[in-house]
Amino acid sequence: MPTPVPKLVVVSGERQGSAFELSRPLAIGSNRSSEVHLRDAAVSWNHARVWLEGGEALIEDLGSATGT
Repeated sequence: MPTPVPKLVVVSGERQGSAFELSRPLAIGSNRSSEVHLRDAAVSWNHARVWLEGGEALIEDLGSATGT
């Protein structure tokens, strides 16, 4: 049986319930080209990046105005 791929799940807002597999690094931001595009005043253009490393999910703030 294959190992399930961890997912990032949006828990509030207009994208609530959306799930994104962490099979590759994901960009999060209000930029339409972000894999996880969020339209919210608290989300910067290029807000954060999330990825898997050694079986753990890691997140990096990309200089967002409101923090991550």
